[in-house]
Amino acid sequence: MDKVKGPGSESQVTAEEPTSESPTVSNATGDSLWQRMFASLAIRPYRIFFIGQGISLVGTWMRMTAQGWLVYDLTGSKLLLGTVSALGLLPLFFLSSVAGALADRWPKRQLLLWAQSSMMVVSLTVAILVASGEIRVWHLMVSAALIGTAFAFDLPTRQSFFITLVGRRDLLNAIALNSAAFNAARIIGPATAGVIMASFGLAACFYADAASFLAVIGSLLLLRVHEAPRTGPASSHMQMLREGFAYVRATRSVRTLLFLLAVVCVFGWSYVALLPAYARDVLALREAGYGGLLAAHGAGALAGALFVASRGEKRRTRTQVFGGLWLFSLSLGVFALAGWPLLATLALSFSGAGLIVFISTANTQIQITVPDALRGRVMGVWGLVFGGGLPLGSVTLGALAEKFGVRAALLLGACVCLVMSVVVFLRLPPKASPDPSGSADGRSEPLAVPAA
Repeated sequence: MDKVKGPGSESQVTAEEPTSESPTVSNATGDSLWQRMFASLAIRPYRIFFIGQGISLVGTWMRMTAQGWLVYDLTGSKLLLGTVSALGLLPLFFLSSVAGALADRWPKRQLLLWAQSSMMVVSLTVAILVASGEIRVWHLMVSAALIGTAFAFDLPTRQSFFITLVGRRDLLNAIALNSAAFNAARIIGPATAGVIMASFGLAACFYADAASFLAVIGSLLLLRVHEAPRTGPASSHMQMLREGFAYVRATRSVRTLLFLLAVVCVFGWSYVALLPAYARDVLALREAGYGGLLAAHGAGALAGALFVASRGEKRRTRTQVFGGLWLFSLSLGVFALAGWPLLATLALSFSGAGLIVFISTANTQIQITVPDALRGRVMGVWGLVFGGGLPLGSVTLGALAEKFGVRAALLLGACVCLVMSVVVFLRLPPKASPDPSGSADGRSEPLAVPAA
């Protein structure tokens, strides 16, 4: 494994500026739409990581598609669908804040290598079990928990790694393009998985996922990054954790965005766990149709991510946060009521677009607000909310679907997201005013929020 090079290396990246070999592309208003949309890809370290991660994400979505179908095929239980999904995310709740503190102390590249390698081993093990016919639902529960544990360390580390690769100016674009890659994979992965499951069996999807990790691991080994040295007296791990939570409590805009994220994770985003049941029981679709639904959601999310990326410095935080939330909530409600595959597919596309506009904008606003020394810990809190909300929502919606049906559970989630986002919006001042805890660069519309 290559070591992280220190100051004086030929190709190094600090937390503030890209390397001279990878010039920052300005987001000035005179640039073309294409230049604004893909600005951060002109920075070589980010481009290397982006390509490797993009390939790996396709494999991840193939595995997730096959896993959901396999759980429902083995058990026929909507509750177990939600439970397996929850086990894959629950480690985020317990470990992401610890992982965020580690990301502020240890080289992020090495942490990412460890996390990605661990997930590759687990996925390969599941592939062998599926191919041998020995797979049981408890195997899938354990593998989901193990991959979730590695992901708990990967998420805050990766999120706080972007500014190391691109600098502060192109951070919004890098985060939005990362969302674009995630959702392009959501189109390609499920659609490919549907065809592969029908043609070659479920095991092939898990093998493909294991192989895809080689791409992101290879990209990390190619990177030569120098992370800014930690300054100030050394703190204990517990003290570092307390500092991260104290910052979130004291910063109104960050606290409010995390609250909205929690609402979306518990009542909205967790609907993905019920898609296999919705596809089979409501729309009477098989493997390829189920993969098509996931691909439609990814297509909408990709469009939303590219929209955010194209905004450059002209971001309007409050408009994008609430506009995205409302589009997501209303589209999810239409999806819940739809009984026609074409209408369901269109609604799922719009819900994906709204969700990613909200997530990308909220993530960026938090990252440009937080000081560099605290970024890993604050993104650990982001992971904690994400990791607590999605498992809780998956189990809750799974139980509701078991008792009242999939449509009722999804409609309830959509209504809660819409009502809560309207309540928060109505508490905002009529016109946003500068928030001392808002944007660090002063170019975005701040999310002015009254004190809780």
